Amino acid sequence: MAGIFWSFGPFVVRNIDEANTVPWQYLFTEEW
Repeated sequence: MAGIFWSFGPFVVRNIDEANTVPWQYLFTEEW
């Protein structure tokens, strides 16, 4: 899980910052 987070972390953060994607943030919160 940590490897996936470090691999796709910056990409997801960029998407959230650009598109303000709340569902992604909610999904990550549920995962952790």
